[in-house]
Amino acid sequence: MSSERRWWSGLPLSDRIAGLDQVELSDDERARGEIRLRLLKENKLLGDTDISLDRWHEMGLADADLVTLLGESAESLRARVAQPPWVAVIESAWQRFAASDPGWDLPGAVDIGGLRPFEQDRITNRVFLGWVRPLLLWAEHELTSRVTALVGGADALPPGHGLLAPPVVDVLRTIKRVLVLELNIARIEGRLEGGTPQERFVSFGEQLAGAPGLDLLADYPVLARELVALLGRWVEARAEFTRHLVADLPLLRERFGLDRAALSDLVDVSFGAGDTHNGGRTVAIAVFRGGEKVVYKPRGLAVDEHFGGFLAWLNERGLRYPLKAVAVLDREDHGWAEFVEPRPCADTDELDRFYWRQGAFLAVMLVLRATDFHVENVIAAGEHPAFVDLESMFVVPERSAGTSGYGSASARALSESVLAVGLLPHRVIEFDDSGAHDIDLSGLVGSASASQLTPSPIVWFADSATDEMRVTRQRVPVSATKNRPTIGGSPTDPRDHRTSLLAGFEATYHLLLDARDDLLSDDGPLTAFDGDEVRHILRPTAYYVDLLDESWHPDVLRDGLDRDYLLEAVMSGLPGLHARNALLTGELGQLSESDVPLFVTTTSSVDLHDRAGLVASGVREISGMAAVRSRILGMSQDDLDRQRWCINASLSGLQVGEHGHAHRPVDHAVPLTGIHRELAWEAAIAVGDSLLATALRSERRAAPEWLSLNLVGERYWIVGPSGAGLYSGASGIALFLAELAGVTGESRFRRAAEDVVAEAVVPGLTDLGDRQALIGGFDGLGAAVYLCARLGELWRQDSLLDLAAGIVPHVRDRMAADRFLDVAGGTAGAALAVLALHRIRPSQSTLDTVRHAGEVLRNRALSQATGVGWPSEMGTHHPLVGFSHGASGYAYTLASIAELTGEKSLWELVQAAVRFEWHHVDQETGHWPDRRSLNADGRTMNAWCHGAAGAGLARAALLGMPDAPGRHKLEQQLRVAAERVRRDLVRDGRYTGVGNDSICHGDLGLVETLRAAGQALGEPELTELGARCAAAIAHRVLNGETRCGTSFDVTTPGLMVGTAGIGYGLLRAAHGDGVPNVLLLGGQRPAHDRA
Repeated sequence: MSSERRWWSGLPLSDRIAGLDQVELSDDERARGEIRLRLLKENKLLGDTDISLDRWHEMGLADADLVTLLGESAESLRARVAQPPWVAVIESAWQRFAASDPGWDLPGAVDIGGLRPFEQDRITNRVFLGWVRPLLLWAEHELTSRVTALVGGADALPPGHGLLAPPVVDVLRTIKRVLVLELNIARIEGRLEGGTPQERFVSFGEQLAGAPGLDLLADYPVLARELVALLGRWVEARAEFTRHLVADLPLLRERFGLDRAALSDLVDVSFGAGDTHNGGRTVAIAVFRGGEKVVYKPRGLAVDEHFGGFLAWLNERGLRYPLKAVAVLDREDHGWAEFVEPRPCADTDELDRFYWRQGAFLAVMLVLRATDFHVENVIAAGEHPAFVDLESMFVVPERSAGTSGYGSASARALSESVLAVGLLPHRVIEFDDSGAHDIDLSGLVGSASASQLTPSPIVWFADSATDEMRVTRQRVPVSATKNRPTIGGSPTDPRDHRTSLLAGFEATYHLLLDARDDLLSDDGPLTAFDGDEVRHILRPTAYYVDLLDESWHPDVLRDGLDRDYLLEAVMSGLPGLHARNALLTGELGQLSESDVPLFVTTTSSVDLHDRAGLVASGVREISGMAAVRSRILGMSQDDLDRQRWCINASLSGLQVGEHGHAHRPVDHAVPLTGIHRELAWEAAIAVGDSLLATALRSERRAAPEWLSLNLVGERYWIVGPSGAGLYSGASGIALFLAELAGVTGESRFRRAAEDVVAEAVVPGLTDLGDRQALIGGFDGLGAAVYLCARLGELWRQDSLLDLAAGIVPHVRDRMAADRFLDVAGGTAGAALAVLALHRIRPSQSTLDTVRHAGEVLRNRALSQATGVGWPSEMGTHHPLVGFSHGASGYAYTLASIAELTGEKSLWELVQAAVRFEWHHVDQETGHWPDRRSLNADGRTMNAWCHGAAGAGLARAALLGMPDAPGRHKLEQQLRVAAERVRRDLVRDGRYTGVGNDSICHGDLGLVETLRAAGQALGEPELTELGARCAAAIAHRVLNGETRCGTSFDVTTPGLMVGTAGIGYGLLRAAHGDGVPNVLLLGGQRPAHDRA
């Protein structure tokens, strides 16, 4: 038995339980155990964690037992637990291979291409790998012996062959954080020699050689245990690969045309493509003597093989452009696949055919319920897209305990749409103190270059190869991918090929629909898939990878119980799922072996299992095959229309910012008369009925739901459930429906609005403990205050007014730390919302909150060369102009506060904001500049959010306040803004507009400005012109055309850019202040003040 007792501290919990009742602790040990247990219960192992000890308690371990386990010494463990096998491996490796080779660099022909570019520092890798060199050489020796035993000496591989190269990528990621810590300790203690940081780093490496290195490893016995396990799995996986290759060579010659007969024809092999599953097994790429490449997969490829048959069946039915499948050889427990080389398109015709085929594949994947087609699973090979991983097909949602797997109608709609395939654009967004960051990992868009950064910081090693090397977290470049076709060396933009994509999708959808009976018949192509094994993904792979990365933190590598505890984090997941305990146990077991958890099922089963045989019964609602057949039966023209919407909406989401490439301007005569109430009612009712008709409904909820384009982080458009916000969410839709019911008396609209408020809005306001919540007037708590205040007034419901009042203190508490400040997402908008409530139900709380908002805005104002502005979270270093995020919105807010509170000093700030903004206006053209960083090319827009329309609306509102100073200048500026609006709505006597009808950045927003300007300036012709343009919009709506403020004709239901806002704007145009001006977050004015 080893004399080094520290190894025993690396034992996992499972090896310590037996004989626990015989352990007697000293007082010091008991105190240590109690302290450690307290730290675990307080989640202080790795800072802010959320891990429970429930499972350990369920294993029968009381707190007293845990104190014993956590306090027991390594010496005690050594006395009662047999020596673990990995200890003998380590000590043997150091005895046999520890002798230093001064010229040693990296063992074998190691390919470190699997490392990110910032990790490819050969000096660092050489030094760090030198620490565990004896283990690497032991593993190489073990594998060489295994391979020689399999093929004999005549076919043995030469030293340094890629098959024998240790997994240095995995080893480095395992040991690097420990060594960076020890390097810094050595530097602080003055144990390093050398005159430069680089020399001292090399000195550190020299101190790791031989016995000192083994002694350091004993300080991290969990790391030692896991290194032996990692290398042992590597030996087994590569020996298995060798056995499969040698046995399959005749079949490979036949299937792929390989003229090779022996293992010695294998000149190289690289492992590590994809994730690690099932005991360290990964995809590998084998390279043969003639340059031929074949892909090895450590799983059966029956589903891939049958997919090829499905495409052949489809091609035979006259598909315009035939689809190609990746050639495969299925060997039941493993398989081989064609290596697909990315190739550019030769011309635009090839490019169009590529996207046509992408659309066709999208239809096929929709029918076969496929998912997970992200950037790494698609390769652009000329005019043919290649799908290289088909294991996630026949996907069915998990069944929650006692219920359906869908939580809402919108969740079901997403799951049943082309969006679930993973091929269409979809941004992943992360927020931090610097704002919102995004990445698109979809198969259609993905990362075409290394210029895209990870959305969240990852572990980064700064000052590599010096004694100041340290662990930080940083957003880093992602690897370039091969999924996007190129022409002339440049990746293409899918939006430019939307027509081809849609044509391929529609043609293939119709073909499948027309051939439905043949498809579902007993001898149809679906039958071949019966019993095929497919993967079931429970959680994003990134979750598992991040957890495993944290499991290599030095703090959890000194005692096996600490790493076991960290991995218990997985046990808090999958809430409410049927067979949850079995699934969590399976996840934990695989994570404990450093694998990314993998669960599989068959197309005919509802059960999941892992490679260890663990079975979770009845996890799926129905079998994958039954779900596919049901989907095919549900195909229809209506379904095709919904899928088309999803495709267009996802492509539209590639636009960044509040305005997209909307429709082209119209060009027709301005109506002779303005909008009247009957016309407005008819058009608004048509909009309301359309919203109700397109709503999604579930058995669990009365409230209608919608899918929409949602603006996230003030710049990104995401397709998803409509959410709760006022800007693009359910609150805005409910507001319109409620106002429509109030004007028309149509009760169906009120019922829908009440259901939305009760089920989609109010539940989100019950727990306001999240101090990170936005407080803006259009997104956040301010929006909730405004909605509840207005509907409480409209419906005469005190409960809603009570709810609004209850939110106000939470809004005030967040103002001082608010980063957004502006009308849309911050303090200014919150103040306007609270003002609206105060007008309805005045209170000291609302008054104090409004005053506090004024102070916050005063304190955060930034002096400019001319006037003042405010900091912006819109990715810019200078204050903005305009209403939603700029000086006009701040000026209007501060004036509204001053008007209520009588604080005259705020008027000075209002004047300064107006001066600042006017300084930047092009007075000749009447354009207010868009100073956001996303508008780097200097385009101008005329909209409520940015431009003359919002600025004019603010000035008209200021002129309506008796105490507003500088009235002459305000009138002058309003005339400039109104003229810009007029010219953008009507050109050469023809109504053209700006390309859409939305109230945020469309024609109805401009109509609102004309109406307000006409009233403020006493120029009724402006108001009349706006009313005539509104009449044209109403007629267009009645002809079935609602032009939302989105790209590609995408209809979205929300208030500010969608159909709800178009309906709202029409009501405003005909009813004036009888319907409050939501663009100003205005309340309903007393009757004698209304226009």
